[in-house]
Amino acid sequence: MKSILLWDDVKTVASQVFSIWVDHPELKWAEQAWEIIIGVGLATYSNEDERCNAAIRFLALSGIYYDFCEIGLEEHNVPEYGIWAEELEIGATRIGLLIASNPDDRLSLSDDDGELYSEGVKYLADKARVEVLKALCKGFSKFNDRTEGNETDLFLSLWKSNWPEPDPDESDEDDPETDFEIMNDVTEGKAAVYEWISSRCESLH
Repeated sequence: MKSILLWDDVKTVASQVFSIWVDHPELKWAEQAWEIIIGVGLATYSNEDERCNAAIRFLALSGIYYDFCEIGLEEHNVPEYGIWAEELEIGATRIGLLIASNPDDRLSLSDDDGELYSEGVKYLADKARVEVLKALCKGFSKFNDRTEGNETDLFLSLWKSNWPEPDPDESDEDDPETDFEIMNDVTEGKAAVYEWISSRCESLH
């Protein structure tokens, strides 16, 4: 029987991960992103290996967001992959088995079990980025009323992810940038983020 790793299943960890900005507006972005992951089947599982793989995709999503904040907004935070993985109940044995399924890849293994676990989780999360990135680029297109997604859709969603909820008492003059303004008012941070997305969101850590 197929099951799905729902937002409610990761919400507790997500509230810790996506807590960078005041009032945590990025948590809404994370929920939208996870619904996209669910929609393309990357959170579906039928056994414990597949459930752990789905949870690792959540960690990949988290790493992508942390790297975006560092590249585009100069907010530096190191992902706590090991801690988050434990809270998602990804066992050390399962990590070992998942890594063993990629015999051509090698890690710089530590003698410390805790460090080895964290390193293994990070390794798997980094490998999962490609499929997560592809899903996000396509999925965020629906929020921009487009049928085909691309890097621009993901870029726009990330760039607006830390914006506070609109205040109905504020005037239109206080409205944030439009998508057109975001794309055409080029800054060093925006250019760096767009290039990073186009280069498949390579991990910084």
